[in-house]
Amino acid sequence: MPNFNFKNRIDLASNGLQAVEAVKKADQNGQTYALILMDANMPHLDGYQATMQIREYITAQNQAQPRILGISGHVEEKYKQRALGAGMDSLIAKPAKVIDVKEGMQGVFEEVKSERM
Repeated sequence: MPNFNFKNRIDLASNGLQAVEAVKKADQNGQTYALILMDANMPHLDGYQATMQIREYITAQNQAQPRILGISGHVEEKYKQRALGAGMDSLIAKPAKVIDVKEGMQGVFEEVKSERM
């Protein structure tokens, strides 16, 4: 598992339902996610719906919202708008390039760094 030198861990969800449950479980254990990479087209509950449920849950718990980066093979404007409308912070095209993910994650690392100072 990569070490990003801050107190977070990496979890994997195979579908949207698992992603929502992971956020709820983390909250119940007093933990939060700083970043969620959300596939827009996951089974059982797509990434758009999972993102909306995560945003609603975290808002109801009065917690800080994580950065949610959507990943999709659909990059037309209507899909970008759908992603933003669902609560994703941005949408990265599949196949995702490392630089695209790095740029999307950069804001999270900067926020963590400023919190430590």
